[in-house]
Amino acid sequence: MPRIDCILLDRDGTVIVDKHYLSDPQGVELLPGAGEALAGACAEGRKLFIVTNQSGIGRGMFSENDYEACRMQLDAMLQSCGASVTASRHCPHAPDSSCICRKPETGLWQTLRDAYGLKAERCVMVGDKLADVGFGRNACLAASVLVLTGKGRAEAEKAGLKAEADMALREDGWVEVHKRSGVLPDVVACDVRAALDWVRTVLEEK
Repeated sequence: MPRIDCILLDRDGTVIVDKHYLSDPQGVELLPGAGEALAGACAEGRKLFIVTNQSGIGRGMFSENDYEACRMQLDAMLQSCGASVTASRHCPHAPDSSCICRKPETGLWQTLRDAYGLKAERCVMVGDKLADVGFGRNACLAASVLVLTGKGRAEAEKAGLKAEADMALREDGWVEVHKRSGVLPDVVACDVRAALDWVRTVLEEK
């Protein structure tokens, strides 16, 4: 397996606490251990990219400026932990807009790939929703990891992965998924720390 150079991350429920249509930068709150885990990835020479659906913009619940203020706050908080986000991309559209950038569609991947010369086989997607998993699959990334923070536990159960989720949480780690029907992650991980542990200790060793 080639070295994984880039980690693509969902935002709400994966890196920060999901506040449901977050529009106030004062509400940005890192999930426990996320800052340190992402700092570790940066120290290993990996680049971090945020890819997030923000339908609250399309629904008229908050503005692009509100989103940008939250993005800047998150970047600053991660920098204080020693982590640096190379770039963020977001889909501002409502679910019924038929856009190509709302995950699991791959428009956000295409813009990052073209802007930064990313190679799919050297990238991993980490998120708390099956849409994130589908995004990674559709973009043909090296792997997709479903974390159990945010909506992840409910999403795992929806996908028939309750046993894997229970084991990952019990062991405070990760469990590989061997089922192959439907859009399923390669791994279920208790959080982003565990997801990155799997990348460095298992995926890159294959």
